Amino acid sequence: MNVNGMMPRVRDIQFSHILDALKPKRSPEEALQKHKSLIRRSSPWRSQNHDTVKILQTVGNWILAPRSSLLILQTQPRAQARVKEIATELIGQLHSRKVIWYLSSMNLADHGTVSATEVLKSLVFQSMKQAPDLVVSDPNNFTAAKLHASHTEDEWADLLCCVLRRMKTCFLIVDAEDVFGDVEEAEQLMKVFLGIMSRLQAVEAVVKLLVVNYRDDSDWMSEGWPGKERIEVLVVNREAPVPPRRRKPGAKSIFRGAEWGRIVPPR
Repeated sequence: MNVNGMMPRVRDIQFSHILDALKPKRSPEEALQKHKSLIRRSSPWRSQNHDTVKILQTVGNWILAPRSSLLILQTQPRAQARVKEIATELIGQLHSRKVIWYLSSMNLADHGTVSATEVLKSLVFQSMKQAPDLVVSDPNNFTAAKLHASHTEDEWADLLCCVLRRMKTCFLIVDAEDVFGDVEEAEQLMKVFLGIMSRLQAVEAVVKLLVVNYRDDSDWMSEGWPGKERIEVLVVNREAPVPPRRRKPGAKSIFRGAEWGRIVPPR
């Protein structure tokens, strides 16, 4: 019996069991398709005003920044659809790069509030799929039994940091509106993301994190947070309606026009 020849197969089975232990209730791909469907039903008339240009420039700078950074989309009243569009379209724009995401349920009334742990676990699931060699390099720590066990938010954050460091470069897009139904869970999630970014400042990995914030306050962000200069808060207002006389058909996404092409050239 060729034991060495069996090892790749054994590792594949082990990795499959690990992914099964992490698999979220809603697949990220399913959530993305539902968000895309919502965007397709939205108005085709774009309002290319100063606010739109600022969004494009800020997001473009976040993408092109050479170091890890955090961009927070601060949602204003009646701007929920717009921030969801930004997050969803960005995932599509970054598809040629390493990108993982969490998109909330479209029907919050049916699915209820989600915990911060569920969001982190979903991000770990996706990141592990992009770094399967991690299981081979550290088989004792990455086992299905350990991942099936109950863990705290900090422990899931530690695991996510471990995988992100291995990936070297990655984009994370998080629209967790289904967490913001619980004030404490939302605050904890934001603090966890701040902690993750703080730890990644000292490593070579370049991780770009974009988080949609549905709360008006920022009590979760300490004034003394190290690396605060790498955080940008972008206020997103409801898109101004376009008068009939100024309506011109064109691309629905603000990330597919000439302005976006000038800011972020295709990779």
